[in-house]
Amino acid sequence: MKIFILSCGVFEPELNIILKEINDDKLFNEDIEVKYLPFGLHTNLEKLKYEITSNLDNIKSDKIILLYGSKCHYMFHEFLKDYPNLITFKDSNCIDLIVGDEKKYNDDKNLYITPGWVLKFDELNKFINAVDIYDIRQQYGRYENVIIGDTKVCEFTDEMIFDLFEKIQVPVEETKTIDGLVVNKEPIEITLTKQDNTTKVYTKDVSVENKTTLVEIYKIDKNSKEQLTGAKFALY
Repeated sequence: MKIFILSCGVFEPELNIILKEINDDKLFNEDIEVKYLPFGLHTNLEKLKYEITSNLDNIKSDKIILLYGSKCHYMFHEFLKDYPNLITFKDSNCIDLIVGDEKKYNDDKNLYITPGWVLKFDELNKFINAVDIYDIRQQYGRYENVIIGDTKVCEFTDEMIFDLFEKIQVPVEETKTIDGLVVNKEPIEITLTKQDNTTKVYTKDVSVENKTTLVEIYKIDKNSKEQLTGAKFALY
């Protein structure tokens, strides 16, 4: 039996190790082939559909495994129904397929990613139409944390982590100020640049402009609820 795996490139780090173990240990007699499509195709649904269907039309195997999340394209169920030898997954996306129950659902503040995201981050950004590095940072600015599901396929060095942060570093927002001033809700862009391979802690001084507290006092008519003119107040 011939098995063909058509996979999103984000799974390449894990799948390569699994296939090598299968081959080394001779776990299966089946001939297994694999092809990785570029990571980031899910950001262009028309291109994703074209790449998947055109490849499926040309694959000659007894079984085809499509290694994509079920929600990577909202029309998967429609345009994949004519491939009877196709095996798909119910998991929504690559995060669910790899991380599974470790991911906290309904968590909009954290971005969960896999090693493939880290290793192929530049490949992903070729597809998201980012204008520049600031555009990339803006797209990730709504997250408070980035959580990597470590599948042990590579060693995450400090250099790799800082390189990722340098690309997606998010804006900072003031949440509290001193008495008598108003909190500044404008996002504050902070850019950190790697100095060397030994520095572990980076600091950045920023200036935040705060307005003084403004108090407005009115006298309102009890019945009409309209503001009364001529009222005078004394503050002690």
